Parts: sequence; C-alpha cells; structure tokens
Amino acid sequence: MLHHLNLWCSFPEDFALTLPTLTSLRLSGKFSSYGSFARFMTGFPALQDLALYDVNWEASPDDLTFPRLELKSLTLSWDPDFRPPAKAIESVILSLRTRALTVYHMGIFPADYLRSLSKYLHHLGGHLQYLCLPMEIIQRKVCMLDFRHSTALRHLKIENAVSVSVRHAAGPSAWASPDVERILANIIAHCRLETLSFSAQSGGSKNYSWKPLPQWITELKLNVNLNAIREIRFIVVGLSGLRDSDGRKDLESVLSALPQSTIGEIVFE
Repeated sequence: MLHHLNLWCSFPEDFALTLPTLTSLRLSGKFSSYGSFARFMTGFPALQDLALYDVNWEASPDDLTFPRLELKSLTLSWDPDFRPPAKAIESVILSLRTRALTVYHMGIFPADYLRSLSKYLHHLGGHLQYLCLPMEIIQRKVCMLDFRHSTALRHLKIENAVSVSVRHAAGPSAWASPDVERILANIIAHCRLETLSFSAQSGGSKNYSWKPLPQWITELKLNVNLNAIREIRFIVVGLSGLRDSDGRKDLESVLSALPQSTIGEIVFE
C-alpha cells in the first residue's frame, strides 16, 4: 500500500491516479487545465499532508470547484515565473482545510496574493494551529494579513528572521528584523502563542535596518506581551564554523539576552 508520493512532472490532460491509502503528496508541475488538476486531486481520499511546489495550470472556468480535503498540513510555494493568478490559487486553497500551514518564499508578493492568503487565514479560522511564514511577507505587507479569526494558533515560525555572520576573530554576530514585532503584536492580540521559531540565514550581509539580536529581544519583550510563550526556538541552517563547541558557545552567548524561561534550544541542520 502506498502512503507517500512525490510527483515532479508535466501532467497530460485527464491524467489520473486513484490511491485510496495515500496520506502524503508532494506535487510540482504543470497541468493542461485547471479542470485536469481538480480531477486529479479527487483520487486521494485519505490525504493528510499536501505540498504544492510551483503547480501551474491554465485559466480556470468559473463553474469548476476544487475537491474539498481535510488536511493535517499544507505547504504552498510558487515561483513568480510559474505562479497562477491569485484568484485561481484562491479557488484551490479555499477548498483545503488544514491545522498547519507553511508558505515558502515566492518572490515578490503582489497585493492580490496577500489578500487571498488573508482570506484563507479567515477561512481556516480557529482550525489553524501552526503557521510558517517567510520574512518577505512580513517585511512588505504584514498589515494585509488578518489574524482576527486565528484564535487557535499556538505555534508560529518565521523563516529567515535572524541573520548570523561568522567572524573568525570575534565569533558570530546575530541580527534580527524589527518587522517581526509587528506581526507578533498582530497575532498575539487574537490568540495565545505557545512557541516561536525563527530560522537563521547565514552567509549574507545583514540588512542595515536590522538590529543586534540582544537589543531586538529586549525591545520585543517591552513592546509585545510574550508571557504565554513557553519556548523561543532558533533553527540554524548551514552556518559553517558553528558545529564545533567554541562556535556553539559563541552563538549561545549571543542568545543569552533571552529571558531564562524562554531560551529555546539551538538546532543545527
């Protein structure tokens, strides 16, 4: 019995699969029509985890609807060169209910795409428990996202919110985006977050509007109510020179400004 499937290809008209035991699907490619894509997705009644990467299709007729699926997790990612119109994406995602939503970096986010994402957050309402957003959304148009109905949201992850640069003489330095404060204030006004996760980018020069991590944490504590948050987690990916004990000690020193009760573990991936 097949439970997990990765498909990366171009799909001919009326390409169909019927896999009643499939629970996880990672999908990328172009369908000949919206109707073909919608019919293809009817073949997985047990689906729980769905990831759509650069899935594209032709313009959709108004009378076609996407199959309704009850998911545990949904991942969305579209490169600007492959992205369908916002209304077409909206017609897909509004048929999908999920407890965990991940939106990856999709280049520049036009206003109509953010309106569709905000509408989807409203649609999920109190069902959504986990949300992962790229820093690019937060820096540009966070005010367009409506979290008023996300009352059950407990876990938030922000990709590339922290920048770490390794300096051989002085050890690593860490910086964070002040825009994070806006989205946290917006979300915490409507729900009780329990965990915050920040992924750290490395190797690039910091944005000059960003702040040193200790200062950022101090100001965050002053301006946003973090009392309900039990863990702040930093996920460090691909930082050369930080796998040895000295590098880890230096990075922990940078994070020492966190209140003791909310220091999360440093994760190396």
